[in-house]
Amino acid sequence: MEGFAMGFPTPFLDCLILAATAYPSGFGHSLHHTFGGRPGSVTTAYLGVLLLPYVAVAFAIVWMRPGLIAFAPASAGWLAMAVLAAPVALGMELGIHGLRAYRATGRFPRFELPPIWRVRFRPTDRLLVGAIVVGEEVFYRQVWLGVAMASLGWAMPVALAAGSVAYGLNHLAFGGWTVVSKSLCGAVYGLLFLAAGGSLWPAIVAHGLQNVLLFRLAGGRHA
Repeated sequence: MEGFAMGFPTPFLDCLILAATAYPSGFGHSLHHTFGGRPGSVTTAYLGVLLLPYVAVAFAIVWMRPGLIAFAPASAGWLAMAVLAAPVALGMELGIHGLRAYRATGRFPRFELPPIWRVRFRPTDRLLVGAIVVGEEVFYRQVWLGVAMASLGWAMPVALAAGSVAYGLNHLAFGGWTVVSKSLCGAVYGLLFLAAGGSLWPAIVAHGLQNVLLFRLAGGRHA
């Protein structure tokens, strides 16, 4: 099997990897819809199915491109920057959705989560959400930026934009404005990843903390 993967040119394999990481959340959602029905709210089973594509594709990447996924350590300074970046990313996301609402109604509404996410998370659910956060950072920061710059030869700004938009499109099921807001957040996480010398930990910390703040702001009873 290893010989099979090694028989293909690296750019070809890398393009396959980018294609496989393009829309994992959509694939997981469709998988659950096919076999478990349309979810009325987020459940442990639904989160588990959402996580499956990340796990499966990550194993395939490790097999095809050993060394592409790595968790290099980060300095305390960059982890502190990640904590500061989380409310910045949250502010950008809320600002985009607030602008959309203002254009439609003439006022800025109180932010609320989509109905499907208005649930009380159990500890297992929190772990699954955290694992999905890690999966997104592996895919859209380390894999997309690593492949785009090292293998395809894209300039850093182009690679950053591509990874950020791909991350935004992974949230297409929530609407076009969410794609815009998530793309901007992805740019923040991508800049952290690059500035920290390719360590994923600052991006993971910022992304995870941003999610926590988002749920808390929408109502602590839901998180």
